Amino acid sequence: MLYGAASPEGPIRTNQRLAQQRAETLRQFVAQTLGHDLTAVTTETSHMPLSEMGRLIQQAPAQAIDPARRDTLLHILSTDPQATTHRHGSAALASIETIRAMHRGETYQQLLHHVLPQLREAYVLFVVSLPALPAPQRPSLQERFLLPLPTLVGAPASALTSVNAMAQRAAHSSRRRLFLKSNVAELGLLIANAAVEVELSRRWSVTLPVSYSAWNYFATDTKFRTMAFRPEVRYWWDSQQRWFAGLHAGVVYYNVATAGRLRTQDHRGHSPALGGGLSLGYRLPLDARQRWHLELTAGAGIYRLHTDRFLNQPNGALVETLRHTYAGLDNLGITFSYAFDWGGSRP
Repeated sequence: MLYGAASPEGPIRTNQRLAQQRAETLRQFVAQTLGHDLTAVTTETSHMPLSEMGRLIQQAPAQAIDPARRDTLLHILSTDPQATTHRHGSAALASIETIRAMHRGETYQQLLHHVLPQLREAYVLFVVSLPALPAPQRPSLQERFLLPLPTLVGAPASALTSVNAMAQRAAHSSRRRLFLKSNVAELGLLIANAAVEVELSRRWSVTLPVSYSAWNYFATDTKFRTMAFRPEVRYWWDSQQRWFAGLHAGVVYYNVATAGRLRTQDHRGHSPALGGGLSLGYRLPLDARQRWHLELTAGAGIYRLHTDRFLNQPNGALVETLRHTYAGLDNLGITFSYAFDWGGSRP
């Protein structure tokens, strides 16, 4: 028997599909590894095993689930567990939505981190019947159950380890997300900006921020005009997708003056700074559904510049033209983002 399950948060139909996908993925892997046709094997998808969720809540340590809230959670799960409600146009389990609203989402966050990931699983159960043996040679019941499965089906011992690993990988799949973002640090400098980030997998994402400013800071001799593009590939190294490292490229047009003698501009207005660098960042969810996030980012890079310097006055004369290299800080971000589901499951 093949078994697939999904944690109960989110739309019911989506969870049913995820559970079925996990079971079918495991069926294909087992068939390839053991060399047996499993088309006749029954597939059972528990979808959202609330009874197992209750068992995990009971066994969770105090630092994972607040003991004062444990009985309340178990009562909610046991009261009409199949009842549904509608959230954003999709059917969802009423019990989970009730928990989501408790304690401003704090209890739900504890479940997300310590309980729900354990429900995203798939495994295969083999039931093997042994032929009857002559009475003097009949093995005891205990001996039957102690016979190793690879001996019975003719597969190498490493096969079961591979099956378990595959089940774990299937358990951790979930929906991809797309983030729309804006950097409030740049907004504070009157630089309009927006970014899109797309998840490619649980570990990798791609983001494209765009920034633009075309005005002075209340005086003609003080300005930070810019148009910048900085595509970045990110690697998320922790399971909760909080910390990331990024590799980015940069294209920056600039026209900068700070009320001093000179104004600095990219050569003739069409020779942007070109380069790239590395960044580090941290993303923190701000709500129970993990839609809104706060992201803190810092990065440094190396850029090749072709710069004109003018007298900092209306129609100021050209003073000099320089070619030089900049190495140092190239981005600071305090970014708010909103996440949308898209494109199916993350590998």
